Amino acid sequence: FNYVSLDNARWAYWPSQDYFSAYEYNINVSPRTLGAYVQDEITFEGMVANIGVRMDYYSNGDLKWPTGDPYNYDAFSSTAPPADWLETLESGGSVAWDRWNEIDAQLRSEGLPGLLESTKDWVVFSPRFGISFPISDRAKFYFNYGHFRQMPAYSELYFYNQRWDKLGLYNLGNPNLPPIKTIQYELGADVNLFDQYLLHIAGYYKDISGEIRNITFNDNSGSLGYSYRTNDRYRDIEGLEVQITKSIGEIFTGWINLRYSHQSSEIQEDYWFQKILLPIIQNRHSITKILPGLHRFHQLMLTLM
Repeated sequence: FNYVSLDNARWAYWPSQDYFSAYEYNINVSPRTLGAYVQDEITFEGMVANIGVRMDYYSNGDLKWPTGDPYNYDAFSSTAPPADWLETLESGGSVAWDRWNEIDAQLRSEGLPGLLESTKDWVVFSPRFGISFPISDRAKFYFNYGHFRQMPAYSELYFYNQRWDKLGLYNLGNPNLPPIKTIQYELGADVNLFDQYLLHIAGYYKDISGEIRNITFNDNSGSLGYSYRTNDRYRDIEGLEVQITKSIGEIFTGWINLRYSHQSSEIQEDYWFQKILLPIIQNRHSITKILPGLHRFHQLMLTLM
């Protein structure tokens, strides 16, 4: 179990410019995670198999976030703050959050959906499996398969920038982002050569989905625009690794490692169109995103030790 208290009370301004230069990114949130793992080992005539599953729970506590109406002009535009804005910030308060709470209360009093919505909790299960068995008295074969989860950085979840000039809010995190998911396969062999060297050969594949990208919300008047986070980016990585290790010797010991990897990345267009573009087009607002197409990277690395 892991509990973190993030009390970020940061703001700044230039006195000669009054509130026109002021900005803030104040947030008080206590994210928590809980993990549990069950594993069993099975052995049979030299074969060893490990089977397990991991459960992870991610929560933002009782945090609410201004996602009820992403085009609310009063909440996100560059309107003048109240007269006591400086006293509010100096006392540890937040002008932006005071405004969002006020707008949320007003909308709910009128029977409308509120501005502030409770954030999501996530419970995910990650199966893992590994097997190894000898193929001779000097070599063994192994195969590993597993799912792995990781939450985005806190800055992607909770960070925001609010100013009262320019366009007002211009950066807003997304605490509803789900954990990034990696599915990994690895196939390899270890061979004892002449009782002097250990040869390790492995091929692997990683499918990574739910990585973070920025989008920009704009209203049709051009007076409102800010960046937001979505999780529609994915990557796949394929690689081959060869390592020769010499651990016995009076003069020379060490290892040589050769690694080649190929990586490609793209956005998930089906998700993007159905969940993001289509609803916004129907609402006659606009959204901007760089559509990168498919990117490919190759890497060859040689390490001597």
